[in-house]
Parts: sequence; C-alpha cells; structure tokens
Amino acid sequence: MNPQLKNFLAEWLPPALLRYATGFFYGWKGNYPSWEAALKKSKGYDSPEILDKVKTAALKVKNGEAAYERDSVIFHQPDFAFPLLASLLHIALEKNQLQVLDFGGSLGSLYFQHQKFFTSLSSFKWHVVEQPHFSETGKKLFEDDHLRFFTSVPESLVTGLPQVAIFGSSLQYLEHPYTVIEEIIRSCIPYLLIDRTPMMIKKPAR
Repeated sequence: MNPQLKNFLAEWLPPALLRYATGFFYGWKGNYPSWEAALKKSKGYDSPEILDKVKTAALKVKNGEAAYERDSVIFHQPDFAFPLLASLLHIALEKNQLQVLDFGGSLGSLYFQHQKFFTSLSSFKWHVVEQPHFSETGKKLFEDDHLRFFTSVPESLVTGLPQVAIFGSSLQYLEHPYTVIEEIIRSCIPYLLIDRTPMMIKKPAR
C-alpha cells in the first residue's frame, strides 16, 4: 500500500476499522514451487527502505509524537492488543516480573505500545530478536532500561530465560518457521504466544 494512503487511513479510521480497510489493498496470493521463487516476486523486510520507514515512525512514538506504530504506520490514538496484553499480565502476576522474547519485534513496536502496563514490576525486560540491520538500529536509537535488541534466540538467552516468547506477525515471513519454534521449545521458555498470524487449512489430498 502507498505510505501516504496508509497514513491517511491511520489518521481518519479507528484502529479496528483500519485493520479491515487495509486488507483490501494487500494480501497473500499465488502458488510458488519454492521459497526462492516467492522471494523473486516480493520485497522482504531486509530492504533498507523498509528499515528507514520503520525507524522514522518508531522515533515519533519514542519522542511522544505518536501513540504507537505498526509496520511503519503511525497511530495517534492509543490502542492495545487486549488478548495479548491479558496473557502478558497473567504471566507477570505469577512472580511480579516479566521477561519477554519478542521474535521479529521490529524496533520495539509492541513494547512501546504496551510498556506502561509493566514498568512498575519488580523486573521488566523486553528482548527483541531481529535481523542484524534492525537490531543494530535498535541498539543505537531505542534501547533503554527495559528494551534490548539481539540477532538470534541463543544470543538473547545469555541474559536469562524469558517467561514468554511472542511471535507477532513474524512466523509467516520465515523460510523455516517450525525450526524456530522448535528452538524456542528446546529452550524451555514456559509460554509461547502467536499473534496476528495467517493460517491456511489445506484439504488432504485424495
């Protein structure tokens, strides 16, 4: 979708309606014989242009000029992912602390959107695992007392075992999603939350 159109819709539509409206402008189409074939027809999150757009939007949120951002689109009215938030609050209440592994968490989108609910905990850590160029930008511009950036799951685990791993609209962009999920399971992280992930039920062949 054109970025100007995204911002226009974000300004005038409530967040719930915006999620439906943007669905008319993009989607997942086509059948491809391999991951490589699909890549040739697409632009991935490794694009420098995407990082620049996300960085600009995320800095507006960090500086208080916007309430939150998602995929480089800024929103000026607060909105919360309540099912996800309820799960995180339930986990945090167990020990009055919360450590999150946010896989594919961009430059801290979910963190900045929901951080105010957790900063009063005795211990609150939010670790984003991202591509190297996102992680490098995050370290330079967005890390704070609670938010840190890493390039792999093992690297993030060196600082301690999280209570929960989040995949927020990231699994569908991985070539080997099940390998990453197995890595999380082997690490013995107690909770796994999968949010905003498209699913396709394929009929069995006859």
